[in-house]
Amino acid sequence: MLVDFISTHNHLATGEFTGPLGAKRANSQWQILKEMLKEYWPDRTIDQWKQTWKDLKKSARTENAAAARGHSTTGNSLIVPTVSEVSTNVLNILGFESSTGIGPEESSIGQANSIHERLKERNNLLCEQNQLLRTQNKLKKMKR
Repeated sequence: MLVDFISTHNHLATGEFTGPLGAKRANSQWQILKEMLKEYWPDRTIDQWKQTWKDLKKSARTENAAAARGHSTTGNSLIVPTVSEVSTNVLNILGFESSTGIGPEESSIGQANSIHERLKERNNLLCEQNQLLRTQNKLKKMKR
């Protein structure tokens, strides 16, 4: 429930509050969340729920980083760890890049479908389409 609520209140997820009353609005949202969660879990303070959210974020990032390392390991000698559903939901809010980083774009040099080859293929396809359109126009003129 905590993750679902925060997913619909992005300012709580990021901690970014705008305007002069931003902090007050955030505290009131945390209070609403606290009251909702009290029905299902033992009563905690707002600071304890904030810490729970921080712990969930850290755990999700750690799980995803371990899974990413497992996927990039060569030799298939290790079992790739999986990311739990809760962690996946948390990462959907935060962005998966928060745990793996945004790496450099890989060069397409030497790849079978480099950008130049794809552009050449697309250009050839467009030339063929233009030729077909010219032929159709000629046929229409001949029928008249």
